[in-house]
Amino acid sequence: MDINELSTEALIGQLFLEVGNPEEDDKSDPTDLEEQDMRYRQAMEMFLSRVPASSSVEAHPDMPLLTDVAKLVIKCQNGLRLAFFRGISDMALGPEQTHWGVIQRAYVAYLQWVLHGRIISDLPGATGANVAASQPQPSQGPGMCTHCRRRPVILICERGCALKFGSSTTISTGYCCADCRRLHRPVHDSICSQRGNFIRSVYFMMKSIYAVGRKTAALVPKTFEEKQGITILTEKHRYADALVGKHLLGDFNQDPFHSTRHTSMAFYDDYAPDVGYMLSPLKEWLWTDLCKNIEEVAVLVKNVHLPLLRIHADDTKTFTILEPHTVLRVTLECNEVFAVDLAAGRFGWREFLMPWRDFERQRIWKIVSVSPSSLSASRSLPTESLHLPEIWKIHYRRTILKFGIEHYREVFHAEYGPETNILDVSRNLNERERLSGLLGDILELLCAPALGGLPTERPYGRLYLTPEFELRVTCRQVVPFNVPLTSIWLSEDRSAEFEELSIDALKQTWAALLWQHGLI
Repeated sequence: MDINELSTEALIGQLFLEVGNPEEDDKSDPTDLEEQDMRYRQAMEMFLSRVPASSSVEAHPDMPLLTDVAKLVIKCQNGLRLAFFRGISDMALGPEQTHWGVIQRAYVAYLQWVLHGRIISDLPGATGANVAASQPQPSQGPGMCTHCRRRPVILICERGCALKFGSSTTISTGYCCADCRRLHRPVHDSICSQRGNFIRSVYFMMKSIYAVGRKTAALVPKTFEEKQGITILTEKHRYADALVGKHLLGDFNQDPFHSTRHTSMAFYDDYAPDVGYMLSPLKEWLWTDLCKNIEEVAVLVKNVHLPLLRIHADDTKTFTILEPHTVLRVTLECNEVFAVDLAAGRFGWREFLMPWRDFERQRIWKIVSVSPSSLSASRSLPTESLHLPEIWKIHYRRTILKFGIEHYREVFHAEYGPETNILDVSRNLNERERLSGLLGDILELLCAPALGGLPTERPYGRLYLTPEFELRVTCRQVVPFNVPLTSIWLSEDRSAEFEELSIDALKQTWAALLWQHGLI
């Protein structure tokens, strides 16, 4: 039979056959992505070319969706597999259908496994060894004494080099008895000091980013729910805010969330894409003379329970489990290697610092890329694009951190002296809490729009609309921003009124305002 005369069922089966094995693609080397994109493009093009010649197209329940998805996928320049994944996600999140062929059923089953968090124990065909290898284990490996290597651990070093999250100890050096701990101290002293300082440095990093993130949220949540094993966050649009000139950033709104875990997931997901840009002032302040090597590692994660799906205002979807997640791989001068995951909360994880070997075993499905990260150099932002909300948000957060840390260091050195290291002072728990509280207060004060924010940013950061109904932000670096458009902001008390309107109705309102002011 000519392939153009295939039945609709066979035509769909041919599509899923030609895109290839999704598990192999999910684990493939990043250098193979160009070949993968080409394969998906060819499969989509062949599928669409055969559709008119096939019979019963409209009668088949999957054909309208797959046709639309194929058209969208071939418009992508890259990332075609992910675009296909997103396009058929409703198929994967719904019940299994009796009309699916064997190849389609296997493909959708794998996608379903991915979207539900890549839980290794649920992977079809996973072996007991594979499952066990990805489960949390004590960082001491067999749990034997660090000194004598003969007896089980019952004590750990308690001088600040251990890290606990709840009842779980993530990082520690353990001993079978007090004698072994005492005898090992000369060997352990250097490691203990470096590791303890490093743990405290990451603690201050988390406190800094949390303080800034809490006061500079761009996310405006609408609803939050758990459904079909997925955590679903639906966002409000910002067009109504742009009509009245509201600030892009504001306090993080916790109202729609039902639990601390849900709040944490949304909060950390909001700033996760910006972490790499925000870290430069923190690394230079806290990690100088402490770290031998720092790398930014983009990974696909696994073993995520209730992964997050964000449904944006334009109805596009972002599955965090599909997106590369950036962590830092840090090697200390004592050669210990750690994973610093400052946005771990987006996956419901509490542990933001782990030995790299444990992080790799338990949480990494695939390493996408590795790039060096210096202490002082920061990622550049395109100045000409700072009027775009997502770019301006990064710029503002990074500026807040830079100004805030400079001011904080002046306050700290005035109290303790210019040669004093904050990591040494913060060995005392009470001092650590006091110092981190002061740091948070300074950063939050700088962030607060009601207090004017940074002196150089006061007139800026307010949303407005272009004649084409695109969101933009007033900013000092792109001068002049469109003053006529910002001059027709309406009174802020009408914001609630506009929020009830559909996007189409808002477009009509905006067009009427432009006509009224002679701007179109």
